[in-house]
Amino acid sequence: MEKLNLILENQYLDFKTFEGNTICYANSKWIIDKTFTLNLERFKKTAIHIEKIKATFAYCAMNYSTSYVRKMFFCLLHYEKEVKEDFITFDLQEVSSYFFRPDFDNYTHLETMKYFLEKLNFIFPSILSKDTTEFLNSLKIKKPDQSKSVKTHDYKNGPFSNQQIEEIINNSAICYENEELSLLDYMILTLLAYSGRRPIQIVQLKIKDLISFNGKYYVDFPRVKQRGRYRKEFSKIEIPESLYIHLLFLSKETSEIIRRRLKRNLKHNEIQNLPLFINITPFRKKVFDTTAYLNEEHCMVPKHIGSRLISIFIKLSKKSKVSLGNINARRFRYTVATKAAEQGFSPSAIAKALDHTTTRSVMAYVHNSVNNAVKVNKAMNNSMLSLAGLFTQKDTIDHELKNISLLLKDYLSNDKSQNRNNEIDEFIMRFLSSI
Repeated sequence: MEKLNLILENQYLDFKTFEGNTICYANSKWIIDKTFTLNLERFKKTAIHIEKIKATFAYCAMNYSTSYVRKMFFCLLHYEKEVKEDFITFDLQEVSSYFFRPDFDNYTHLETMKYFLEKLNFIFPSILSKDTTEFLNSLKIKKPDQSKSVKTHDYKNGPFSNQQIEEIINNSAICYENEELSLLDYMILTLLAYSGRRPIQIVQLKIKDLISFNGKYYVDFPRVKQRGRYRKEFSKIEIPESLYIHLLFLSKETSEIIRRRLKRNLKHNEIQNLPLFINITPFRKKVFDTTAYLNEEHCMVPKHIGSRLISIFIKLSKKSKVSLGNINARRFRYTVATKAAEQGFSPSAIAKALDHTTTRSVMAYVHNSVNNAVKVNKAMNNSMLSLAGLFTQKDTIDHELKNISLLLKDYLSNDKSQNRNNEIDEFIMRFLSSI
């Protein structure tokens, strides 16, 4: 709040977003990231509150994420559209009417609008009435069942079927060999299919994240959703040698493109810090900026992955014998997790495969699996499951439990054991009877 108070006292000050972008508070257009400019002039009905809205946006941009601000901007535009009066008041009737419209169930807008009003009220407690605040505190927004497409095996939105994934893999290889797909697109698609990682993780990859060690090959993916930890935490994924060779070739092509553009040789550390997947937009628009290639501006952004996937799938669909359904990277994550569940991997192993911190988000795959036995994956360590390498060791749990049982029985049969405790003995007996 202290930084925000300084800005409000001197509105011509610059402020930095959580991601490090600099914005002049007095401007009506804020370039909050590489892909989006927030135009405050689009607000028409919020004239009496516009400075407080700007301050709320600035506070969230500084302390949280510009993605929050982007969502707030669009949900507030929608709020203006829905309010029939000429001016926004944020009174109880106006706010409750917005949230209780029977014809509107956009979870993202509703959740974001509630979040925005809570932050607005936190910074400027005098704007919302006590009744409006109590209403927001009691408001429960129903979250859609995001795992519905997984549970119902929806071939358009859920995990790819075996036939669909086979068509994608085979036809993408054919398109690449026929030069219908660039190496860049082929590698994006292959890495998404193999790893199930998010687009934001794909675009953050650098050349130095390709690792060869003791005859094995890895991609060291940056972890995301770790607040304030950009490229601070990583999780390695073991990949086949063929994929590593293709990615290595792509990295050499990338460094050669940059070398030619900069018209000088690159040092080893400069090459290692280049992105694996470069942003080619500056080349197409002929606005290549030498300075930009010394920072993060040369990286792709996640939305580029989505647009490239659409282009890729159009080409694949022409060759495919089956419908591939809707196009998004999330379906590859669904597929990796579903295949893992079908092979009997435990929730913790599936969570690791998807780079989740907890197992809470992966239970839909476990419950949905036709082979829903829980097994221990002894080989997970720092590698991950992949579409091409899923395997289990039959009856692993039974084998391990049998060994544990023998050890415990041996312990109980030894009357001379030191520090014996009756409660511990009873606990062991209950455990043995349960297995």
